[in-house]
Amino acid sequence: VLYTWRDVTARHLVQEQVARSEERFRLLAQNMSDVVVLIQSGLVTWVSPSITRAAGWDPAEIIGTEPTEYIHPDDVRDVVAAWADTSGDDLPRRRYRFRSKDGSYHWVDVEASIIEGAVTRTLVLSARVVDAEMAALRALERRARHDELTGLVNRHEVFELLDRSVSGTRRTGDRVALVFCDLDGFKTVNDDQGHAAGDDLLRQV
Repeated sequence: VLYTWRDVTARHLVQEQVARSEERFRLLAQNMSDVVVLIQSGLVTWVSPSITRAAGWDPAEIIGTEPTEYIHPDDVRDVVAAWADTSGDDLPRRRYRFRSKDGSYHWVDVEASIIEGAVTRTLVLSARVVDAEMAALRALERRARHDELTGLVNRHEVFELLDRSVSGTRRTGDRVALVFCDLDGFKTVNDDQGHAAGDDLLRQV
């Protein structure tokens, strides 16, 4: 009987390290909140499972498709231009609208980077849904331009609109009319009924 043996301890240790590494990667991919997308030759080759929580898509539904299919039509041109920039490994952060499976759109902040391989060039996208931030920003912008009581544009915005209108008439030759409206006896409403009644009257008018 002839026995031969070979020490495979090193190979076994490497296999264990690879298995642990793959397990860590799997846990990271399944539990990350951001959505990570890999794009090669204009097609999605991998997307993190977090796409399901963020937009309702199953990763398998995204793989093999063109990423521009999910971008709002008004944002496609700017996004494609940004992705085409090869001046550096990291591309400028972009904010655009991404289509979810139910047809609605979410605002997302996207960071992109390029990995140059020996054969292929991979575009790596990391996206985070920022709907809440956009809603807060819009509320601030509206508050800066509108009167909180009536919802009408405030004094500052009126003068900006008027300035733009007058500037436009100089080019087109059109005319602009500015109409003022006053409420007679409004002070009496405030004095007799209180400011709450006066506010309500302003809102109705």
